[in-house]
Amino acid sequence: DPEIPFTEEDYRKRRSHPNFKDQVAVEKLVIKLGKTNKDKLNTYVVASGLTYGCGEDIFHFFFKTAWHGVVPALPVFGNGQNIVPTIHIRDLASVLLNVADARPATRYLVAVDGGQQTTLEEIVKTISEFLGNGKVKSIPKDDALLYKELQQKDYDRLLINVRIEATSVKDSMQIDWVAETGFFGKH
Repeated sequence: DPEIPFTEEDYRKRRSHPNFKDQVAVEKLVIKLGKTNKDKLNTYVVASGLTYGCGEDIFHFFFKTAWHGVVPALPVFGNGQNIVPTIHIRDLASVLLNVADARPATRYLVAVDGGQQTTLEEIVKTISEFLGNGKVKSIPKDDALLYKELQQKDYDRLLINVRIEATSVKDSMQIDWVAETGFFGKH
């Protein structure tokens, strides 16, 4: 059910998209290695939302395109209603520091900000309003691959559609959030 958020407890049940099978295999291996060598090796998997801040990572294409004003409207791939989990890079760094310091019992954690319902269209529209002319245009998903600045992995990440709830991070970690409310919060 796409309305129910993904949490740490769900990691064993998830079925990955074919483009992410290798990533999931590595995550499972990391968890397994941590269980077999507990005295010598503490392992954790921190699955994060798409990062932004300090370079914008995956969203750089939209920031650059809006700033340069080379298109009449920023592209939104598909209908843009897909839920895109995010986290500011400094908040992710705080989560990782908490994991290293506290060594939580949970070995698989998810790290996202509070913007759990943010859609791709909302993100692109906000970027366009602040740096461009405020216009966005829906284009077919497959046309995203026509942009030379975007690779297959970018395409896959931008078209994700999943609600994620970071229960362990929110409940048990002391985070001095940069953008707790998400992409649209104070940065």
